[in-house]
Amino acid sequence: GDMVRILNDRSADVVNIKIGKLGGLTKAKTIRDLCAAVGIPMNVEDTWGGDITQAAIAAFAHSTPPKSLFCSTDFNSYGPTKIAETTAQRIQGRMAAPIDSGLGVYPRFDVLRKVWQTEPVE
Repeated sequence: GDMVRILNDRSADVVNIKIGKLGGLTKAKTIRDLCAAVGIPMNVEDTWGGDITQAAIAAFAHSTPPKSLFCSTDFNSYGPTKIAETTAQRIQGRMAAPIDSGLGVYPRFDVLRKVWQTEPVE
C-alpha cells in the first residue's frame, strides 16, 4: 500500500517504523526489510511502552542492519514504574539488546497485578 508507493517514489529520506501500528514484529520486519533493501534509513520504535515494549524495540533495532538504523527510542526510561526486568536498557547513551532467550523479559507480576486491579480513571 502506502509504503510500497513511498519506496517506489523515493519520497522519504527516513521512515519511522512503529511496531504496534504495523500490527506487530512480523509485519514491521517486512517493512524494515523493504526499506533496508532500497537504502532508506529507519527510526525503529513503537507508539509508547515500558520495559516489555522496550525489549521488543531493542531486539528489533539490533536486528536491523546498522547502516539502515537511523535511531531508536528507549521508552522504558520515561516511565515511572518498572514493570519487568530486562537487559534491554540504555547504557551510556546506547540501547543494549536483550541477552536472555526470547525478548529476555521477566514481568514483575506483583506490579502488574496492582495495575490490573486499579479502577479505571473516568
